[in-house]
Amino acid sequence: MSNNNFIVSDAKDVDLFFQEVALMKQLILERTDPLELLRELISNAGAAEVGASTMQVTYYVSGLKTS
Repeated sequence: MSNNNFIVSDAKDVDLFFQEVALMKQLILERTDPLELLRELISNAGAAEVGASTMQVTYYVSGLKTS
């Protein structure tokens, strides 16, 4: 739709955080080993081309059942 010299967008707002989480879930589901993605991410972060001097990994344990 146009209004004189301007184009009016009909696009909807996208929740980027939601999209990022959905993408990560899909990447994890595509792996045969659940830790494969973690190994790849750590390997990429530590690559010489990245030039990182430190790396920090944070993890959360959830959904554990105790007897």
